[in-house]
Amino acid sequence: MIAENYKWGATDDGNIQLVNVETADYDSVEQPEIVYKYRCWHNSKSPFHDNILLNNEIYIPSPSEFFDKKDCSNPTRYDILNHDERVVLCQRILRNKHPRYNEDAILRLAKSYAESPRLQDKAWMEEVDRRNWNDYNKFTGVFSVTDNELNPDLWGAYGDNFKGICYGFDTKLITQDVGFKAGGLVSYVEELPVIHPFDEFPKMFFKRVFCKTKEWEFEQEYRLMTNDYLPRTRPFRESTLREVIIGHNMPEKYVNEIIMHLGQRQTGVKLFQTEPIKNFLSRKEIVVKSTKNLAKQ
Repeated sequence: MIAENYKWGATDDGNIQLVNVETADYDSVEQPEIVYKYRCWHNSKSPFHDNILLNNEIYIPSPSEFFDKKDCSNPTRYDILNHDERVVLCQRILRNKHPRYNEDAILRLAKSYAESPRLQDKAWMEEVDRRNWNDYNKFTGVFSVTDNELNPDLWGAYGDNFKGICYGFDTKLITQDVGFKAGGLVSYVEELPVIHPFDEFPKMFFKRVFCKTKEWEFEQEYRLMTNDYLPRTRPFRESTLREVIIGHNMPEKYVNEIIMHLGQRQTGVKLFQTEPIKNFLSRKEIVVKSTKNLAKQ
């Protein structure tokens, strides 16, 4: 699934709110040909950065591992429901929980539950949200990428201030290899949209997963997601890695090391290095000679 079209509109009180989301099968919509992941090289805190090149594997973090603690944690606002809406919500829950109950029994129980002070108890609702958040992180993975390999802000934030590396993946192949189930561009907003309990699932999903506040707009993020309990470290085919871009501040010994690793690969990967030209960031290609046949001799 991908958030293909979404529309924002003004509410009666003047706030901007998401009013519609259209989704489509992920294979059916236009995607960036290559998506890029900024990383450090030889980061002592995490081996996952180097393993993209060394082991052909990526790490897919849970939302709880993000720098932005609001990311994917926008809560469903049960607290804004009035009494009649709480009754309707309880009816929906009870029909699923007790499929053999008749409607009179469902309504009677729903009215009883709707009047429970717990549904209006902030501390209790926060505890429910906390448990749901923990469960959500067990099966959700988010791989944050971009279609811009020459973003100075991203090089500064995630590319070790141009001493790091940027990996360019074939979007279709990485999706197939890893098993991503959803993807799309992140929408940046002044305030996170309210998630109403009666929102349809595509709308609720988009509000929670594909909306971030404008302070993160520099990331120009294209987001890919998994929803399963498989390992977070996942392999990809060697041909899936299309490009490697190294920062112009990378130490020469590391540049030579990367050239060596690329030369030993069975499939060719184009290597570039960033090149600042006045106020413009460019890249220049570094020709890598294959050494894979020499290694067999």
